[in-house]
Amino acid sequence: SDRVRTRQELRRSEERFRQAILNAPIPIMILAEDGEVLHLSRAWTDLTGFRADELRTTADWTRRAFGERCDEVRQIIRESFAQPDAILNGWELPVRVASGQVLVWLFSSAPLG
Repeated sequence: SDRVRTRQELRRSEERFRQAILNAPIPIMILAEDGEVLHLSRAWTDLTGFRADELRTTADWTRRAFGERCDEVRQIIRESFAQPDAILNGWELPVRVASGQVLVWLFSSAPLG
């Protein structure tokens, strides 16, 4: 039926989206408004050394990557969700990766929908 075909196409579309994010050549993290990490690209996990299962929430990630500045970074993330039509570009932050090395990353955020 049309309903079954529509569901199947939706599942295929969602899987293509997940694969596109997973295999993107740049680090991508997709967050839900409640702080759940929905998707991480391999580039993200490769660059940070953190496994996806270690970064289930924004709090997990910010605590590991930003230490004492984690509340400040969470506030930036909250502000980006509060402005759903805004694309926030160009905020630079030092990020601590799993090895302990600190890298400066240039962040951008944009709504998906």
